[in-house]
Amino acid sequence: MNTHGEGIATTKGLGGLTDQLSRFWWLFILTGIIALAAGIVAISYPGKTLLVLALIFGIYLLLWGVLHIVIALSARDEATESVLMLLIGVGALIAGLIIVSHPDRSIVVLTLVIGIYLVFVGVLEFITALGEQSITNPNLLRGLVSVAAGVLILSWPGPSLLILALVIGIAFIVRGIIDIFSGIRLVRLRRS
Repeated sequence: MNTHGEGIATTKGLGGLTDQLSRFWWLFILTGIIALAAGIVAISYPGKTLLVLALIFGIYLLLWGVLHIVIALSARDEATESVLMLLIGVGALIAGLIIVSHPDRSIVVLTLVIGIYLVFVGVLEFITALGEQSITNPNLLRGLVSVAAGVLILSWPGPSLLILALVIGIAFIVRGIIDIFSGIRLVRLRRS
């Protein structure tokens, strides 16, 4: 079984899922930058950017979904983690496709899609982190942030654009930072 350090599974010579993840370090950084940009835009211009925010969020979800599906399909050793990653990827792809194909829909529909996605993926990331038995795992924090933001959005489906943009903006900034640091850690693990 893998041992864990710095929040990401490590083995001598990087085996299994960590090896697969380390090959895609750049996608973690890319999705982190997109999420960070979306969060900053949402907080800076909440009244003008719902359509742009929806498109950026949709593109982010499509990339995130592809990343997880590719990793899940290329992983050989970690069956449970591969299934969870595949579910996260499919969920992200579905939500991303809905948002990209209908960015001009009402704010309530967009709110519900975003809220459901955040809760869904947050729970799966949290389960993944618990399975890895590491409290420093970035999936743990990412999962908790996603579930909290998703529950807040779903419990308040009709908030003003300002509140929605702020909640989404904060969640995306935190997720973006976590994704960027995850990518950097994967680069370090790959080099060691």
